[in-house]
Amino acid sequence: MSMTLLGEPGTATSEEPALTEVRDECVAAFGPDLVAYLLGAGSNGRPLRTWRLAEAAATRIGELRLRAAHVVLAQFKDPEHARAWLRRPNPDLGRQPPADVLRTATTMRGMLPVIEAAELPT
Repeated sequence: MSMTLLGEPGTATSEEPALTEVRDECVAAFGPDLVAYLLGAGSNGRPLRTWRLAEAAATRIGELRLRAAHVVLAQFKDPEHARAWLRRPNPDLGRQPPADVLRTATTMRGMLPVIEAAELPT
């Protein structure tokens, strides 16, 4: 899979869904807690109660993480399987859960291993 699949943040193409659609589908599939985790809620030392989805998604890294999670979601038959896969340690990711890798990745290149691992037969 190429890095162009994720696109460049803020530059939606005709093939790429709008960020609001991506956000809504991810929240519906993964739940608000997992989406908040993926977007780094509480990781910057600020109180968790001050974290806001709209603010996190509006950042370059937030958009990248949401779009990567959305690509992962598309690889599975159902959201429950995708959600469980994101939380389980994965041998293709050095035994890290894919959610941890997405949460800490700051570039498209850092997110690609998760997308590639999601494409492998499970």
